[in-house]
Amino acid sequence: IELAAHEIALSLASITFMVAGGLSAGGAIMVGNANGANNPFKMKRVANVHYAMILIFMILCAIVFLLFNHTLASIFSIDKKVIDLAAHMLIYVSAFQVFDGIATISMGLLRGAKDVKYPSNVALVMYVIFGITCSYLLAFFTPLGLHGLWLGLTLSLTGSSILLIKRYYKVIKLKKKSLSLTKNNA
Repeated sequence: IELAAHEIALSLASITFMVAGGLSAGGAIMVGNANGANNPFKMKRVANVHYAMILIFMILCAIVFLLFNHTLASIFSIDKKVIDLAAHMLIYVSAFQVFDGIATISMGLLRGAKDVKYPSNVALVMYVIFGITCSYLLAFFTPLGLHGLWLGLTLSLTGSSILLIKRYYKVIKLKKKSLSLTKNNA
């Protein structure tokens, strides 16, 4: 029952993630062009628009997941226990996907800004080390079970999205500072 509910929640989260992946790729290209043109102001504008788009989309999807959680789960199964548990997991997915979208957009924007080492390290620490460990401990060593797994995933994505968004705006700030120094020396 838990595995089936987990798969339903993950399948629905994967659908919304496709939009984040596409926006991330587009953002990487647009930031790369702005970065190549040495235009940190456009880099910031691209980021603001992409963050706004993903937030609006993911929040709308979260509302759908919250309002229609049983209906969505019943598309995948006829077992009432599976549907009830999957519907409850969609509450976690609602929060999880907002931070997943932000982290995904941030990764693309940083890739376009030619900053790939820091995001890779954040992914390693927050997903592999913290996320898996936290999810495992909460799922198997507390009474939370499957809820603990999703709570651990949500916590790791929340942390990574905060670190990555802060990094992106720091990159822009450094780019602006570098540009002003170049203009002052010219």
